[in-house]
Amino acid sequence: MRRSQEARTVAGMSRETVAIRLRLYITGDGPLTVSARSSVDAIRDRVGGDCEIEIVDVLEDPDTAEREQVLATPTLERLDPPPRLRVVGDLTDLDRALDGLGLRVWRDDENHGPTESPR
Repeated sequence: MRRSQEARTVAGMSRETVAIRLRLYITGDGPLTVSARSSVDAIRDRVGGDCEIEIVDVLEDPDTAEREQVLATPTLERLDPPPRLRVVGDLTDLDRALDGLGLRVWRDDENHGPTESPR
């Protein structure tokens, strides 16, 4: 499925009916981790609805990072709705992170309709 088709499919669902599951891979509690956690909180606020976030510290759980082939942190992965998508690195540009996760359709007020990325 192409990204634009996926965006329309996700956009056709209301915020209340789509459970969004994200997983954030971090390393310890340094400045990059603090920034990533703050960005993920902002992303949760922007998408609204049912948004679950799991945090995996690769120093505490290296097996999960290896199994999921996470090579760099921070990495934010959308688990649901499928397909799985990842954004690696700086998450401070929220629009770019939302685009990468295929969630930009929720970035603005629902009354304005879905916003697809200009790709």
